[in-house]
Amino acid sequence: MPTFANGTGLIVSTTSGFPLGNVGSYVPATGLTPVDQRIYFRIKNASTEMLYFGFNWETLAPSTPISTFSNIYMHIYDPNNNLVATIHLPGTVGSAGFIGSAIAGVPGAQAAWQTAVIGPHIGLTRATGYTPLSFNPASFGGLNGDYWVNFYQSNDGGATHISGGESMLAKFFDMSVVQGTALVTGRVHCNEWAFSVYNPNAGDIQDPLASSNAAFYAYTTDSVVTKVYFPTNGFQPLSYIIAVNDFGVINTGNWVNDRKSINLPTFDTFHLRKGFDVFLNIPDTTIYHVCTLPKPPSLVNPTISGCPPGPYNIRFNAPQPGDYYMVFDLNGVPGYQQFTTDKYVELINQSPGIITYVWDGKDGLGNPVPANTSFPIKFSFRKGRINVPLYDDELNVNGFSVDAVLPLNAVKTILYWDDTKLTNMGSDCSSNNNNYTGTGYQDTAVGMKSPAHAWNGTGDPTFTIPADSVNYAGTFNNHDNTQCNDFGNARLINTWAWGIDTSFTQTLTLTCISVSGTVWDDANNSAHGDTTNIFTSGEHGTNAGGGLYASLVDPISGTVLSTVQVNSDGTYTLPNCPVGAIGMKIVLSTTAGVPGYPAPAGSIPPTWVNTSPLIRTFNSLSTATNITGQDFGIEQVPNADWQNYTIAVPAQNSLLSLNGAGTSASPGPLSGADPEDGVMGNGKTAVITLVPANESLYYNGVLVTNNTVIPNYNPSKLQVMFTDVSVIELVFSYAFIDAAGQQGTSNTYTINMSTTLATTFASFTGRSTDLGNLLSWTAANETNGTMYTIQRSYDGYSFTSIGRVNGNGNGATVDHTFTDINPIPNTPNYYRLQWTDPSGALAYSNLVTIASRSGNAILDVSPNPFRDQVTVRLSLEKGEKVLLRLLDSKGMLLKQAQYQSVKGVNSLPVEGLSTLPPSVYFIQIVLNEQVFVRKVFN
Repeated sequence: MPTFANGTGLIVSTTSGFPLGNVGSYVPATGLTPVDQRIYFRIKNASTEMLYFGFNWETLAPSTPISTFSNIYMHIYDPNNNLVATIHLPGTVGSAGFIGSAIAGVPGAQAAWQTAVIGPHIGLTRATGYTPLSFNPASFGGLNGDYWVNFYQSNDGGATHISGGESMLAKFFDMSVVQGTALVTGRVHCNEWAFSVYNPNAGDIQDPLASSNAAFYAYTTDSVVTKVYFPTNGFQPLSYIIAVNDFGVINTGNWVNDRKSINLPTFDTFHLRKGFDVFLNIPDTTIYHVCTLPKPPSLVNPTISGCPPGPYNIRFNAPQPGDYYMVFDLNGVPGYQQFTTDKYVELINQSPGIITYVWDGKDGLGNPVPANTSFPIKFSFRKGRINVPLYDDELNVNGFSVDAVLPLNAVKTILYWDDTKLTNMGSDCSSNNNNYTGTGYQDTAVGMKSPAHAWNGTGDPTFTIPADSVNYAGTFNNHDNTQCNDFGNARLINTWAWGIDTSFTQTLTLTCISVSGTVWDDANNSAHGDTTNIFTSGEHGTNAGGGLYASLVDPISGTVLSTVQVNSDGTYTLPNCPVGAIGMKIVLSTTAGVPGYPAPAGSIPPTWVNTSPLIRTFNSLSTATNITGQDFGIEQVPNADWQNYTIAVPAQNSLLSLNGAGTSASPGPLSGADPEDGVMGNGKTAVITLVPANESLYYNGVLVTNNTVIPNYNPSKLQVMFTDVSVIELVFSYAFIDAAGQQGTSNTYTINMSTTLATTFASFTGRSTDLGNLLSWTAANETNGTMYTIQRSYDGYSFTSIGRVNGNGNGATVDHTFTDINPIPNTPNYYRLQWTDPSGALAYSNLVTIASRSGNAILDVSPNPFRDQVTVRLSLEKGEKVLLRLLDSKGMLLKQAQYQSVKGVNSLPVEGLSTLPPSVYFIQIVLNEQVFVRKVFN
């Protein structure tokens, strides 16, 4: 009650006829006062703090006579809800606890009001204040926390209530927590304060034409303090409950709907329960801590992803939990204009972090926004949301105000409302619960700087102050003392605001650009692990045999925006890149990305190494200019040949130069191949990765140790010294380093010491077929009794015998084959032959490597029987050349066709077969690394 003329008193009413029901901090017939209606006072230190209080209770009535009550009692409960004191509140002037003292030169009632404003007179302090009663918590258990009070009338010393319920108004009241004699403000609060307006100049009657200009302080759950207050004139509620909250008129969890004003002929506290603590002065910040002033939402980059016509992902970073808003300013007029192309987006109850809004690309009228449109988006963060639902407040002619108090922020905040759910109730004034003032209006997007949300006889469609009165039957509604033509009658009208509103604006453009580059075969490692100087003269682009994909990755979500297979010349072009983006990524991988899903890991085929990073990061320009030159460098590592020789047992400590002819009995030089550098050997860089366990290697007369690097390798300088001829096998490993400085995989060099075998090899080869891995070899001078043992390895070092073939050439040249029908899956298979002659001497062949069987498969060969053509359906892991051959039952070639296939399913025909006679035929399908055979009939 800031001014004496605008009487606003605390009320308690439990009578059946009171329109608000049981209001105030009353004493129920059974149980305790509802939590929301209790008036609390907080004790921080029970050993030093006390409560001082005084009241002036009188009749709550619309007409005289008004009388002062002397039978009012107050219960005090401790923080554990135990009743610890019952205090009689006197009703006579001069009594402690009665606010009615005189001040010289001040009219009586105004003097009493002024003593209440001054506060309790304690000792020598506040001498012109009222004389209080006190409560010392130290005498009642000494607990710290929230104590609370309620009030009732009793004619038997407080033992029982009066019959029929209480109806009373404390026109003056004060509850002050005091430490020593100093007032400690901001300790008294209630969730549902109940007040009535009375007219001090008309005998304290309830006067519907009297205004209340009280002020309240709400402490939000996110630690913001806001002030709600009313102008000196124009807020004429008669009686009202103020219950500030974050949910609106009712808490169903859907604030967008719960915030709408509603008809409510009969009040029930269910609609206002569990609101904020509401104080009559600024809360004590040593107890009710205040949040720090947050930063506005910050830009993430790219702010927008997606391409015309949408959808788009609009992103920003939320600094704290709260409500976030976006205005798409599409109509060219600054700010938001309702019912235009401008679009308004509410994002309620967001958690901190990156917020993504999926926009369908349509404006506020539902039309697609054209490509290349540039427009500003305002991003706002709002914290300290408060709803101010006012019940049965007939007139609010001049609106009301909400100020942000703590943390220090704007002096005036913006008010918003939605009164569109209000409807007429009844058509006359036969009941005070009727209302025929019509539907209200809404201002949910732009809002109005407070004071705002005024109403009178209508919902104030122009949002003017003062709100329009309406002439009913010759009398204006705000002068006829009739409630049914007052817009606020029998309605719960809500207004909302935020204590903090921070924002920033960003201009966005609806366009996408492409990003392109080349994967270079960086044979000389000019990139050196960087993304510059990848290409040098003479190098060419590559797709590593068709197994590479490039994916454009959003840096915020880590998801793929687009993906393409790298072309055979190493080039690629990726669409869907946003403009003005920072930290965009391109990932080079053997796995294709899937748009909208997490990016694959960077990878290249196992026989390749990367000379630049497999992930490139770049920034796109703010203009719609395509980006080029996003290059990568890869190169293939060199291979070292597997070598195996059999020599006669050498002399102890003899030296053998490893530069022979490379035949089975003449150990040759180190050899290999590199896809970029060609033949590896003489003049290249070799590495001895593992020296022999039983003999010694020397290069240029110097003992070789593990991982010895030999630049400019000269085969004549590499020698082995046979220091232990009792061991019949010498094994070491070696590799090559290519011009790019990359070391290839090691292979073994083996020398067996044995009697020279009569049978020698002319060749040993192998390939994959659909029946297994087919091995073929030719033996020269094959003698009877020679035995061939087929050995297999998964790593090229450790071999296991998988079969045997007996020779019977009797000195002739003989061809042999062996099929491994169960090769090791999902890995290359290494094969060698160990052959033994009748004398027991043995030797080894060269090493044959057959790649793991691919996922290629024959899906169908049809029709079968055929007439004029046969169609082969193939599922292939990659595109490659395919040769189809039709053979007769004796293996003669009758027809063939060659195709360039694609990855996936292919349907390939062999045509012109109508002249073939009925018989059995074979279709042979020849791929780069596999051969399939299928039987067909005519």
